Parts: sequence; structure tokens; C-alpha cells
Amino acid sequence: MIKRYSRATAYHEAGHAVVAWSLGLPIGAVSISDVDANGKSEIGWTGHLSLVEQVAVCSGGIAADAIFGHQTDKHAGAYDRMKIMQLIKDNGISEDERGPSLRAEGENCARTHLEKHRSKVIQLAEWLIEHGRIEDSERLLQTDS
Repeated sequence: MIKRYSRATAYHEAGHAVVAWSLGLPIGAVSISDVDANGKSEIGWTGHLSLVEQVAVCSGGIAADAIFGHQTDKHAGAYDRMKIMQLIKDNGISEDERGPSLRAEGENCARTHLEKHRSKVIQLAEWLIEHGRIEDSERLLQTDS
């Protein structure tokens, strides 16, 4: 079977989805493109989470890249990093004073959730590699693997 979907993007998006799911957020469709290796995870509202947990959801893809060793191109996490910067700014926190430590805490939180649910990340990523999109990712994540 030919794998036409990017393994790196699949693990990146699975990282976002699994971190969000493990924090109790609703997850919708997760998809990756076979044209440009972009991906998207539909994740519910995060406003009730702590700031560190919100950063963790944004960091889930970057953390998955590191944990699973499927490196995306150098621009892959740019949107995630911009979202984290905006979260820090929106919470009135000085980027210079607390930004780096919040990013580190968020990524560590993401790594903890990804390691705890490692099999879920693999299950979702492998589905994406084969199919490119899953409409009901939450149902897949609820199953035993």
C-alpha cells in the first residue's frame, strides 16, 4: 500500500488531538493534506483550562515531533508558536519575564500527556497516514488499543 500522507504531519496533528482529548476537550475531525503536508485538528474551547494546559494543547504537535522522531519541516510549528505567543499576550504576561518558562511548562505538560497516551497517538497517527482524515477522532481515542 502506498502511504501518500505525511507521517510527520500525522504525528504532529495526533499530538494536538491527544493532548486536548486527555485534558477533557471535545475533538472533532483531524485531517492532513496530501498536497502540502498541512494538518488541522478541530478542538473544542480551551478557555476553562489553566494557561499551562492551553499552552500544552498548542504544544502537542511540537512535543509529538520530538517524542516520536518524525520531524516536520522547520516551519511546521510556526502557527503553534504564534498561538502560544498570543495566549501569553492575551493573559497580560510579559513575554520577556515569563514567556519562556510558560512555554517550557506547557511543552512538559504536553509531553506527559503524550507519553501517558502513547498508544493513542500512534493509533490516530497511523489512521491519518492511511486515510488522511478522521471525522470522529474522539470515538477512535475512546477505544482500547
